[in-house]
Amino acid sequence: MSELVAPTAGEVLDTVVALLRDFPADRGNLGVAERWNLAVSAQRMVSQAQGIATMLLAEADAAQGVSRGVTPSATLLAPELGVTKKTAAAMTWDARRLGQHPETRQAVMDGHITMGHAKAVTRALEQMPPSFTPGQTRQAETLLLEVAEHHTPEEVLRAATRVAEQVDPTDVNETLASRLTREREQAWNNRELIFQTRVGSITFKGSLPLVEGEKFRTLITAYTTQARRDQHDRRDHRDQHTNGNEQTHGDLQTHDDMQTHGHLTTLGDRAADPLAETLTPWQRNADALIQLIQDAQNHTQAPTLGGDRPTILVTLDYNKLQTQAADAGLLPDEQPLSAGDLRRLCCDANLIPAVLDGTSLPLDVGATNRFVTNPIRKALTLRDKHCAFPYCDTPAVQCDAHHITPWWAGGPTNLHNLVLLCPTHHALIEPDKHTTRDQWKVTIHTDGHPIFTPPKHHPNKQPMRNPHAPPLTHTTTQPTGPEPRVPPDG
Repeated sequence: MSELVAPTAGEVLDTVVALLRDFPADRGNLGVAERWNLAVSAQRMVSQAQGIATMLLAEADAAQGVSRGVTPSATLLAPELGVTKKTAAAMTWDARRLGQHPETRQAVMDGHITMGHAKAVTRALEQMPPSFTPGQTRQAETLLLEVAEHHTPEEVLRAATRVAEQVDPTDVNETLASRLTREREQAWNNRELIFQTRVGSITFKGSLPLVEGEKFRTLITAYTTQARRDQHDRRDHRDQHTNGNEQTHGDLQTHDDMQTHGHLTTLGDRAADPLAETLTPWQRNADALIQLIQDAQNHTQAPTLGGDRPTILVTLDYNKLQTQAADAGLLPDEQPLSAGDLRRLCCDANLIPAVLDGTSLPLDVGATNRFVTNPIRKALTLRDKHCAFPYCDTPAVQCDAHHITPWWAGGPTNLHNLVLLCPTHHALIEPDKHTTRDQWKVTIHTDGHPIFTPPKHHPNKQPMRNPHAPPLTHTTTQPTGPEPRVPPDG
């Protein structure tokens, strides 16, 4: 009796391809539940196949090598799949990265997680402290895979810090703070916006740092939400109008009836309404951007979100805030903010702070006395004219109102605790021990105007101020009169 010979990898792939090519068309009498089961099984199979394809690509890439004179893997892959070299290079890079984590790759091939989860695990592992030993990295991978089996890829990424703390609780906050600052500075250096003209359209692509991008996304969301509200209002108005006329004239209506009572417009709107419903999310975003541009040209304010201007809700952990923990502030999608971003946002950003205690219960949401009101902003502009940093003339409208003593540390919102700073110099003023930038200090001099102290290595160790401010003297005394009058709002 001959022994059974296991099929080769090529034979298995050929068999699978043949089976898929001849996939039976026997689904005519299936119920909804059975159809959903088939659809879900197919999606899982696709993910498993992606895991195998990634493994094979990584093996082929390793065998190809990167020696001088060897054709790059992406160059070989692109024409075979009919994709660009850039796409092929991304596929090769993902294969290499997943190949470094065989446990994660096996979880994909076994159908326990999807490729999206696997990519999230590998990215989360890249955020682990560089001091991790290989054993600690494997432990972190196992913990992340447990998260991936029951949560979304986005939640896997958010779990990176928590997993790092489980593996090694020491110095995790310091490592996270350093990483967030480094990522912020890299994102700022990589910011870009590129326009191209193509076949009757202007296409563009770009990259914004996390906070600035969140502001932009919030604005777009405000416009898309307003468009949906308007669409629902029009539909309700048509329904009321139609029902009223039907009650008046009965079920049978002639063409003249519809003309007389405006039903041609209603029927036309109804015919167009299904088209509006088929708009893709990307088309809605494009419509929102077009409307935003038109409103900016007409000096029209953005629509409200939930009855208020478009704002970013930043969640602040009070205990972490007091100890200056790295993840004291979180954006709505729970992305942690760098210490510098958090302090800048707390000064004058268009956000609402939600302060939580140690048990995640709200202590305060949107303290109104934190915001720089229009009258205070006007007074600040009258005093500083523009960015108050030495030798900077960035217009006041482009500047932040910086709290010298942070509001969350008890700093008041008044002229003696505020200074106008452009975004570039705001970053230099906010204290952040993890930044690679210089860190200056600002105080209000006895004459009521800001002065700036350079960092220790600066050639000029003396306090400085903007040349447009009154000359700095050391004999000026603190004004004895009341704080400068704040002009009225409006």
